[in-house]
Order: sequence, then structure tokens, then C-alpha cells
Amino acid sequence: MQGKARRQPSKAWVYAPLVLVVILCLGAFQVVQFHQGHSGLALHPLDQGATFVDASDAQQQPVKLDSVAPVPAQSPVAWVAEHFDAGAVAWNLSADSFPAEGPLDIFSGGELSAAAGAVGLGGAGGGLDAGDGGEAAEAEVERCNDVHPNADSPDMLHVVYASDAAQAEGVQASVASVVSSTATPDELTVHIIVQKQSAPHFKALFGVREDCNGIVTVTGVLIRIHTIDGALIERSKAKVSSSIKKERGAIDTTENFARFYMDLVLDRAVVVYLDADTIVQADLGRLCKELLASGKTIGFVARESPVKMDKFLRMPKNCKDFDPKWKQWKQLMKQNAYNVGVFAVNLQRWKDLHVVMKVEEFVAKHNSCGGKLWVGGSQPPLLLAFLSIPPGGEKDYIVFDAAWNAGDLGWRKNMGLNKLKSKFVLHWNGAQKPWNPDGLYKELWLPHRQAFPALLKPYGGGGGGAEVTAPGQQQPPGGAEQQPPPQQQQQQQ
Repeated sequence: MQGKARRQPSKAWVYAPLVLVVILCLGAFQVVQFHQGHSGLALHPLDQGATFVDASDAQQQPVKLDSVAPVPAQSPVAWVAEHFDAGAVAWNLSADSFPAEGPLDIFSGGELSAAAGAVGLGGAGGGLDAGDGGEAAEAEVERCNDVHPNADSPDMLHVVYASDAAQAEGVQASVASVVSSTATPDELTVHIIVQKQSAPHFKALFGVREDCNGIVTVTGVLIRIHTIDGALIERSKAKVSSSIKKERGAIDTTENFARFYMDLVLDRAVVVYLDADTIVQADLGRLCKELLASGKTIGFVARESPVKMDKFLRMPKNCKDFDPKWKQWKQLMKQNAYNVGVFAVNLQRWKDLHVVMKVEEFVAKHNSCGGKLWVGGSQPPLLLAFLSIPPGGEKDYIVFDAAWNAGDLGWRKNMGLNKLKSKFVLHWNGAQKPWNPDGLYKELWLPHRQAFPALLKPYGGGGGGAEVTAPGQQQPPGGAEQQPPPQQQQQQQ
């Protein structure tokens, strides 16, 4: 051949596979160089004395491609994606030059998948990644472990707390007691409702990664952290006098009223709500089954010594939103009052019947009267929403045995320990919480708090969860076979 190499565009497809192989091989070399700390090649390999053999002149000596425009260094995969038309199978070897980039720089912002897909090297889930193979494996390991292994089980037990940071330690102990008392821990999901600003604190305490919402523990229990808008809860936040807060503790916290909005984080579930200052000694699943069988919306717990609503309700004067002659109010004062630190609720019925609207209406009247309609926080409006039955209406609640809420441990002294150990749920309602220096009955609470760290071990899979029991304690009363004492059974109110 004389002079410059003769080009035959019509036969370019013959050399396309060969050029592609060369480019990919050189690309691999660039990647290796990149990882060894080099900044990339100065010139594209095709400009470094590469030869071109014309098929029609196969017997002639190869010559240099002096006529091919120089192409500065660029990631080969990106170069191929831009210059290779898979439909026309045509190469553009005389294209304009490209700016020099490292072998991986071009793939920022998702360009990797598009470029690799153009030459059949992967895409989503493909074999080519923007880093070494270890990064893909690491991403797999770091995936959020917040899906319950038995998520589809019809027997899933949902237990809900709503707490602020001040009661977080109480929630830890209570959760440990729930796990140790549940017949099937691998069919248990614990939900903790917090305000947004408290979420990082609770995630750290419960071993949940900051970018995740839950964790499956060694027992097979799923613990999920839910955030809720405090401004939303304000609509049902009742005014509480300072004297009542001193007597009963901080019952006016925003989280104390979050129990009214559980349907916003859980849908169509039958759940058991627990206050943070509780210790569970029996399988809570029995409450859910009993409520489902009743067809009612909510199940309250009877008091061992009955208390009437007149202990909480008041008849304020000079309140424009309250008529002291309202006969139904006087009737309500004669109804039994229940402590709502423990209750079961069908959230689907709660939502369908708009119960929260009734609660908000009572709270609005209470607050407009300067907080003088009742004494207390979240308990009176919840009870009023179900006790205020219209004429001819049917009650929409059931009453569980008193053993499911053995209360007053936060203020009443000299209660027998053996008797308390026989109860199904212990409740430290009152100011002297067991995690406080002046707390009462710490010997019943502390073992569960000490057992909590064992819950944070990674879930090991297998057919079920490991057993977690309080150190130094016998199996808590209430397993799957325990029944409430016959002498304490209550008729539905």
C-alpha cells in the first residue's frame, strides 16, 4: 500500500468484535492501574502504535493509523457505549476527542448501569460495579434487618409502646418481659412510637441502625421504631394541673397521648398497648384472641378494687362549653373507671368508627374549660369515648381480668411480693418509677432490665427464637396454659 491506510467503512463490522475485545482488555488494565494509585493513561491505547490490517490486503505489511484522530484517555466502557451502535453495528473511529477521566469517574450518578447495559455488561444487578466486588457484598450485609421472618403469620402478636426519652429504660425492661412471657417470641412484633427528635436515641438503645427502622433480635422478635408528628398529637393533649403531675408523674407528655393514633402506624391489626412502666408476666396473645372473639373494638382491664368515674370527672362552673345539668355526665360519673396503661384494641374498628374524633372532642371541651372537666391525662378522654353510649346504643368494649393490670406500684407501699408475682402485668403507675432512685419494688423490675441486652444479639434464623428469661427468676407466670384465677374473673361491664 502507498501512503495512508485505505479505509473500507462497508467492511467495518468485520473488525468490531476484535476492537471490542481489545478495548475491554485495556479497560481492565486501566481499572487495575486505578486501584494501584495511578491517575490513568495519558493517551488512548489505539494511539500508541496500534496497527490495522486491511482484509483485502492481508499479505501486505501493517501500517500505523496515522489518519485516525487521537482520542485522550477515557473509561473504555463509556467510550464503547457512546460510539457503538448495537443496531447498526458501526464504529466511529474518527470521532472528536474526549476529556481525560479516570476509569470510574464517568459512572457517577447512575451512568454505570446505562453504559454497561449498552454493551451487555450488566445493569441493575449485573456483574459490573463501580467498585470492587467487596462493596456489593458489604451492601448485602448492611441491608436493614427490619422484616419479620414470620411476617405472614396470622398469629402475629403486636405490642405497642409510646414513650419519650425519659422513660426509655422502662421500655427496655418491659420489652424484655414481654419476650420472656410470650409463648412464641418468633411471632411477636414490638412497636415503639416516638417523636422524631427521640428516634436516634431509641434506635441506639435498641440496636437499630440510624438509617433503618427496626431490627430482628436473637429471639426472632421484630422491634420497630415509629416516628409520629407531635403537632398531630396536640389535638388530643389534655391539660394537666401541676399538682396532679407531682402526684402521678409526667402524664402530660406528648407521647402519653400517642396511643390515640396507633392506627396511623399500624393498619388492620389487633394490638396490645402497654405503658412504659409495666412488666409482663403472661402471654399477651390471649388478650388479642379474646378481643377478636368478642367482635368489640377495645378491651379494658378491670381494677381489683373497683373505682368509679366520679373519682376523675368534675362539674366545673362558669364553663361555656359544659352544661352542669347535662344528665349523661352525671350518669358517666357512676360508670366503672379502668386504667388504660394496659388495653387491647382492634385498630381497624377504631379507624372505621372514628374513635379518635370522639376523643379529640372531649379533650377540646376539657381544655376550653381550663382543664377542669377531669383529673388526669389520657385516661379520662379514652374512657369517655366508649362509656358515653348514645340512647339505645350498645357498648363497644369488653373487660379483662384484673390480673392483667396490677397497678399502683409507683406509689402504694407494702404490697406483698408473692402476690405481685402471681399477676399477669405489673404497672408502676405513680411517680416512683422503678428506674428512678426512689423507685418502688425494684426487685421485680430490675431482672428484666438486666436481661434486655441479650435481646440485641443478631437473629440467627433457624426455626424459631431463642429463649430470653430474667436472670435468677423462674419462668414468669402465664405461659400458654395459664388461666386467670377463677375467683378473680369479672363479668363484662
